[in-house]
Amino acid sequence: PLPLDCKEATGAINRTYTARLQDTTSVKDFGAAGDGSTDDTAALQLAINGSTGELLIPVGTYIISPLNGTFLTLKPNLHLRGVPGAIFKVKNNAGPYGSVLFATDCTNCIIQNLTIDSNISNNPISSLAEIAANGRGEILIYGGSNIRIQGVTIQNTSAVNSIILNGTSVKNSSITD
Repeated sequence: PLPLDCKEATGAINRTYTARLQDTTSVKDFGAAGDGSTDDTAALQLAINGSTGELLIPVGTYIISPLNGTFLTLKPNLHLRGVPGAIFKVKNNAGPYGSVLFATDCTNCIIQNLTIDSNISNNPISSLAEIAANGRGEILIYGGSNIRIQGVTIQNTSAVNSIILNGTSVKNSSITD
């Protein structure tokens, strides 16, 4: 076990165990299962809300379902980092919905190395009116600066626009492979 002061190496900075945990936190620390069957929405949102640094998404399939049209609401200063094989998958029969990841302010946000599976075969569009009212986007950000979306894969989608960065306050943003 780690000592409480976490100072063992010569020249190491004296920090508490709690401070070290704030550097990178796993969604598993908040109860997300990532087993492909458990609805992980509440645990993932709790992890996002409680994260103070990098939030790690380990390998697994995290089933998510909408609450008021949105699955997960992001916040400023969030670094959501998946590892290869980390998947957010929309729960069967979850439609209609507006977006999988949503933010009104995502200043200094990084969304990285994550697959979003919209599971269209188990969430068919019922009508043109439904898709017009609920765009089913994967990432929808309405504000913030220094936003980076990197290495995100979107699959099995019906969205017209999978990633939307919109608003007069969206600045210094990038979307890369």
